[in-house]
Amino acid sequence: MKNCKLNFIAAKLLIFYCLIFLGYVQCCRSQLVAVKSGQIQLIGIFPNTFTGTNQTINSSYSHYIFQNIKLTQAMIYTIHKLINNNPNLLPNIQVGWTILDSTSSSKSTIACLSAILTQKQSKAVSPNISQSNQTNTTISNVIDCANISPYDNNNSTVLGIIGGKLRNVTNTTATYTSRFQFSQISYYLNRSWIHQTQNSFFYDSSLPNNLYWRAIIQIITYFNWNWITFIIAGQSVHQNIIKDINQLPEKYQICYDQIYNIDHNYTEEDLSDIVIILKNQSKSQVIVALGDNKILYRIFKQAEIHRLVGKTWIGSHPWLTSEQIKSISPDILEGAIVVTYDSTPIQAFYDYWNQLDICNNIENTWFIQAWRQIIINEGLKWHINTTNCTIHNTLKAKYYTKYSEINPTTAFVIDATLAFAHALHRYLDCNTTYCPSIDSKSFNNQQFNRILRYIQFHGVSSRYFEFASDGSSQGSFDVVNMQRYTNASFVSVQPVKIGYWHQAEGLIIENEAIIWNTDQKWNDNKPISRCSEDCPPGYYIFQDDTIESRNRPCCWSCNLCQNGSISNTTNQLSCTVCPLLADPNDNRTECIDLPIVNLPLDHPIAIVFYIVASIYMLLLIFIWIVVVIKRHTPVIKGSNFTLINFLLVFSASAIPVTFVFMVPVNPQVCVIRAYITTITCIGTFVTILCKTNQVSMIFNNVSEINKGKRRLTKTRYQ
Repeated sequence: MKNCKLNFIAAKLLIFYCLIFLGYVQCCRSQLVAVKSGQIQLIGIFPNTFTGTNQTINSSYSHYIFQNIKLTQAMIYTIHKLINNNPNLLPNIQVGWTILDSTSSSKSTIACLSAILTQKQSKAVSPNISQSNQTNTTISNVIDCANISPYDNNNSTVLGIIGGKLRNVTNTTATYTSRFQFSQISYYLNRSWIHQTQNSFFYDSSLPNNLYWRAIIQIITYFNWNWITFIIAGQSVHQNIIKDINQLPEKYQICYDQIYNIDHNYTEEDLSDIVIILKNQSKSQVIVALGDNKILYRIFKQAEIHRLVGKTWIGSHPWLTSEQIKSISPDILEGAIVVTYDSTPIQAFYDYWNQLDICNNIENTWFIQAWRQIIINEGLKWHINTTNCTIHNTLKAKYYTKYSEINPTTAFVIDATLAFAHALHRYLDCNTTYCPSIDSKSFNNQQFNRILRYIQFHGVSSRYFEFASDGSSQGSFDVVNMQRYTNASFVSVQPVKIGYWHQAEGLIIENEAIIWNTDQKWNDNKPISRCSEDCPPGYYIFQDDTIESRNRPCCWSCNLCQNGSISNTTNQLSCTVCPLLADPNDNRTECIDLPIVNLPLDHPIAIVFYIVASIYMLLLIFIWIVVVIKRHTPVIKGSNFTLINFLLVFSASAIPVTFVFMVPVNPQVCVIRAYITTITCIGTFVTILCKTNQVSMIFNNVSEINKGKRRLTKTRYQ
């Protein structure tokens, strides 16, 4: 029974390998893999060629893509210059590479990758160059994918995979490599793609979208804009970006005028309608445009046709990689703000790239074959036009120069390669002079993946490279302003750095370097894009039911504070009532204490008061004398002589109390005023109450009142 099980398993393995082998033959016949030997291997996946079908002659054709060949070169450059020639990184360990041309087929790519990973590594072949002369170079480190044997083996360890650029290829390879616990770092994806993958061994060195988004939000906030139009081109960024936009009002008090989702089924009429609305109906002066460059280019072309000028566009680094977008009229794109990557650290690669020729770059076969195809297509002879290993300047200007411009994607390839090297350096516990040898059999992929997940180093695409929780890389960005550039033959826009954004430092902008649309400087015509103007101090925000709930953080009217109230900050939701003895100023911005008026002793009103007070005092004295003289008469006795004296005393004390209110104010005077006034008023009122109570009880048949209440009629009890 046991032997049957073993035979069954062996049969399954045999079928598996047969299927793989058939897959190589069917899918990889013309697919090339370039190999450079080393103690460890990094696999790079790049779409260096494009294969299509000519329907007219019913045959297939292929051509080389210089932009992607440059990405291949970035990986080779990093391994040669930044890893193997760096004495402090993986000392005494040579890193090799296996570069796979993915063309445009995920099927052929996965088949070739299966061949490599199944036998751990294709047999490494050192470059063997035979040169009959300097113009004819043969490279033997390139093998056809179908010739890779799954049973070949050597001691090299596959460290991980870098790639790919195409979404369908990356999806397939990431799913496949994770089964074998090989890490894969992409260099050209977006965040929505990463979330769909659900792969713990898949990382993205290219687009830290959450940081991109934070940088764009801070730019909008910095310029005090809150009424924005969003154009989302293509489906690749649609789902997550819409969710983020809908959270803007609540989180950041930024609202949107419109969101235009443009898929790949658009028509020119659709784009024209959008541009006409932006020109004639939209009150938003700032437009954030993200997504597919081809669609965005068509939008900009419609903006040229309809003269959509005076708007400020905000974009991301793919703009700077598009020659078509750069060709758009400055009347449209001047003043645009683009979030991109710092180009300074990657300048060394471009210096290296620009000095490559067909002799010093023999390891990149696609580089040489691309030039061979160009020269043949031009109707020229290869050996004549590559004399002394150089390419004629006319051809370089026509086909090569535009790919010499800095493209941030190359930085992602470099950082992806460096991430593997730094992770291995830590995994092996290397120091600056020595690394232990690698045993492919004992290499622990899971432990290496954990180290890679949290690796940090000084990168090229960012100052401090690390992976975020969603698998995207963390970093800093340059902020550039698209400004008018004029040369002898044409007018275009070029990016000018105006600041940067960093995770810890936030947004730093050099205002004086900004040129807005219509060639206006920073202070001359700063764009205003707000649903409502700010309510200044003295006013408060008023919102009625006509304002949509999603727009309430941005839209309102401003009402002046009323009824003795003020507001002292911008956009205050309500006014604050002034305290007692204070009134608002004319601008309703602060409460001012009521002024204290001191009446001079020689003032006419004071003199009148002296006369009236004197007459009042004389009459009071006269009345008091009469009361004392007539105290035994029935009238005085009936009115209670004692209570009359109390009432006269309290009435007489009102005279000095009045004088106290005429002297200059100080804390002591205020205390005296309070005490004397209180005593005088309470004494007068209590005396009158007692007299009234006594008279009332006397006239209400005292004989019928109980003994306790009868006592209250007596003076001593009153």
